[in-house]
Amino acid sequence: MKNDCPCCGSANISGDSVEILDSEASQHIGCADCASEWLNVYVLSRREVIVAPTLGHVASMQRI
Repeated sequence: MKNDCPCCGSANISGDSVEILDSEASQHIGCADCASEWLNVYVLSRREVIVAPTLGHVASMQRI
């Protein structure tokens, strides 16, 4: 995704904090040059486990 205004192409943009709901996140963005506003929407495409607990720990977590 490009980090410029989709209306005028300016890089003079700023955004609010990212709001996360379920597997989707969104961010309200605005352009200081042309005053356009838009919403960037991000969707979770996959999860990658970096560190996994031992199998016994996972099994006990799943019973909770």
